[in-house]
Amino acid sequence: DNIISDPLGCHFDYLPLLCTETKNTSCLTGPQIETLHKIYNDWVETNQTFVYTHPQYGSEAMWNESGVIGNGSVGNEDSQLWYPQHILGLANFTVQDFDYSVVQYADQTDPGNSSANSYDLAEFYRHGGKLIHYHGHSDAIVPPGIGLYYRDHMAATLAPQGIDIDDFYRFFAIPGMELVRPRPI
Repeated sequence: DNIISDPLGCHFDYLPLLCTETKNTSCLTGPQIETLHKIYNDWVETNQTFVYTHPQYGSEAMWNESGVIGNGSVGNEDSQLWYPQHILGLANFTVQDFDYSVVQYADQTDPGNSSANSYDLAEFYRHGGKLIHYHGHSDAIVPPGIGLYYRDHMAATLAPQGIDIDDFYRFFAIPGMELVRPRPI
């Protein structure tokens, strides 16, 4: 069915794809292997600050379609630059300008209060709230690792208050699904 049911359990070794002296067709160069390494690993800054999770194996079909990784075309690059240029107001922003300082700037300006970093759902829980959070394993725009990151931080925030998140919260990762939707019930 072309769906990876458990991408988190996948440990694909792409080094055998490396071009060698005797294998120089249908192979990847050193820089291409380095690019794969960057794509399939979390973005962590030199001070070990977690920035963003990586796309999962099985989300590749969405890369060109969504513009997440892109195909190098001008239209695709324009769609990738839309957020920094139009939301952050960095009118002359180019791909070469993208580094961690842009993330820091976005966090400081936080247009639209878009950071999902409020993990204390104690009041929601005390009012009888229930939360079903499902996330597509094939979502390349917001990889499922972000949902897992949120769940783990919420659990760590609520446990000292005596709240077990299993009492009101469920997280489901859906194989083959490309979208994310948290929904209170």
